Amino acid sequence: MSRQAYDKINKTLIPIAGLDVIDDALSSISTHAVQNRVITSFVGKKLTPQTLAIGDTTVTFTDSSIIEGCTIEPYTNAWGVVPISIKVTNGQAILTFAAQQNAISVYIIVR
Repeated sequence: MSRQAYDKINKTLIPIAGLDVIDDALSSISTHAVQNRVITSFVGKKLTPQTLAIGDTTVTFTDSSIIEGCTIEPYTNAWGVVPISIKVTNGQAILTFAAQQNAISVYIIVR
């Protein structure tokens, strides 16, 4: 199935390049799935925030988008609080912080 746009000037249908669907079902090789992977690689996937409790030093995120070699962008709701280290394995990212006097919210974007 190909996608087309209507050319108002020439009054004809024209194909839209790059939007042909490879298969009818949304599989890992369909055009939409491929485009979603490309977009996610640029925009990233924001994971659900975790709480770093008072006195705790680590926060663990688990998600299938976390793979070795991916980029992890950490964010906190406390100014100047950044992780000391980030350990990434397939499916998991462990962020280590200095012990905090207040609970803080931490989230990551995976690219």
